[in-house]
Amino acid sequence: MISLKIEPPQGSALEALARFPELYGANVMAAMLETGLLLEREAKMIAPVGVFGAAGYRGSIAALVPYMDGDTLIGGLGTSCPYAEPVELGTRPHFPPVQPIADWVRAKLGETDPGAARSIAFCIARKIAAQGTEGQHVFKRARETSKDRIQAAFDGAVERTLAQGCTQ
Repeated sequence: MISLKIEPPQGSALEALARFPELYGANVMAAMLETGLLLEREAKMIAPVGVFGAAGYRGSIAALVPYMDGDTLIGGLGTSCPYAEPVELGTRPHFPPVQPIADWVRAKLGETDPGAARSIAFCIARKIAAQGTEGQHVFKRARETSKDRIQAAFDGAVERTLAQGCTQ
């Protein structure tokens, strides 16, 4: 008969195991912040620039500061822009208000004559009424472009935690 006695970890190994949740939590929190900022940058590069330039839709995109809700780490990307959903997902055919489109025509197309800008805007509104608008899928495209770097950030969090646990 073979006898085997296994001793539980002692000293620094036990301390490292006890610190693992704290180290892992800090490293995963840092990875969440890093990936949120990465997604913010990617989304802003993809986002269309409207009438308000950087102060509009593109400028409203921001990473959410990560936080813990119980055992769940929460983070993300969002926008406070009221028209973000139709930009992201597109719209069904509808007749939109002409004045915001006229503002866009003046800002983006450089039309200085208010009557001409309104006329062009009306034509655009009629097209939207017939066909709707195509979604830009900014957030989806940002996630797709970044998914490998996001995975690498969280893999790195695990690797850093293990390295820190072994050296402390």
